[in-house]
Order: sequence, then structure tokens, then C-alpha cells
Amino acid sequence: MKRFLPLLLAALLLLSACGQTKPKTYKILGQARLEDCTLSIHYDDGHILRRRLLFLDELLDEETSFTHHTVVSGTELMENELFLALLEKLDPAELPPEQDLANYSGRISPTVYYVLRDRDGKKLFDVGLGGDNVNPETSQAESIDFNGEKIPYDALYFSCVESYLTEPYKAPAR
Repeated sequence: MKRFLPLLLAALLLLSACGQTKPKTYKILGQARLEDCTLSIHYDDGHILRRRLLFLDELLDEETSFTHHTVVSGTELMENELFLALLEKLDPAELPPEQDLANYSGRISPTVYYVLRDRDGKKLFDVGLGGDNVNPETSQAESIDFNGEKIPYDALYFSCVESYLTEPYKAPAR
């Protein structure tokens, strides 16, 4: 019986370890855990026809008429397969670095803008979609503002947050 006790304990330890899964890590998050992050989404109303596009600082202003703002918890993001696919795809070595919003807030005119922050409120990355990313000749989205710099368009950047847009919004054409 004494011979079997160590084997039994080892088997129990192995079985209990099988039930625990290590949280997935993503390069773009650095040391941050997704469940501790928050995603803030700001977007313009799709029913409003404007004479000009809103600048980012106008879109972020919660007092601006007909703009919408929502916050999504990291635990909710962990259930969004499209958002997880985006995180998996983002490699900081291949993307523009995070920078101060003041460096580009007057240069971009997104209709959807979102920012992922860690538990301390540090910006991990931000994405702007819409207005200044569309080719006026074709009305097709050609780029995305990632950390204030233009990168090639990919529909995943929009589709991963689309379900959180609670008010009407016209998706960028592609």
C-alpha cells in the first residue's frame, strides 16, 4: 500500500493540473492580461449626414451631439473570438508604436475609434476607422489609423468591435 500512495498522489496532482489552463498571451499586450484591460469605443451616428468629418477630438467629446461611447470589459473581450483573432494577429514589431494622442488627434477623422487600455489606464493601442481612410474616388476603405499611423485596411479591425456598436453605424465599405 505504501508503494501505491506516491503514485496515487502523483496521479491526483496530474489530474488537477489538467483542469487548469494558462491564460493566452498576446504580444501586443506586453505584460498586461486581457481580462484586466478595457476597450473604449467611440463612434459617430450612422444616420447623421455631416458637412465635414469629425476630427478625433470632436468624436471623443462626450458632449458632441450624436456621437456614441461604450466601454467593454476585458472579461467580455475574452469571449469575442474576432477580437481575440485581432490580438493574435497584432505584432508590435510590425506596427506603429503607441504614441501620445496629442500627436495625431487633429490629423485623423475616424467614424469609429477604439482604444485598449491596461488596468492602470495605460494605452496599449488605438484604432481609427472611417473618414480619412476611404478613397474618395472609389468610396472604399484603404487604410486604418493604428496608433495614429496609416496601415493597410483589414476588415477584422471593424468586425471585432461591430457587435458593441449599440446605435446605427454604417460600416466602412470594402
